[in-house]
Amino acid sequence: MPCPSGVNIPRNLSYLNDIFMLDDVENARFQYGVLLLPEEKAGNCVECGECEEVCPQNIRIREMLKEVRGIFE
Repeated sequence: MPCPSGVNIPRNLSYLNDIFMLDDVENARFQYGVLLLPEEKAGNCVECGECEEVCPQNIRIREMLKEVRGIFE
């Protein structure tokens, strides 16, 4: 953070985690649709990779955001 495209990376990945940890796709989908501003959604990722360059956990953020898009958008 911050993402140059405005994607709220932690929030997007949090909703993805909710699906796997809580097994609650519908609630995560609702929260994604209501609580994120349009410019914060995973669909705005342009895959520049800046986030991965500075991620201290070496998370494959671009791949995870693609997964978020596939589930929620």
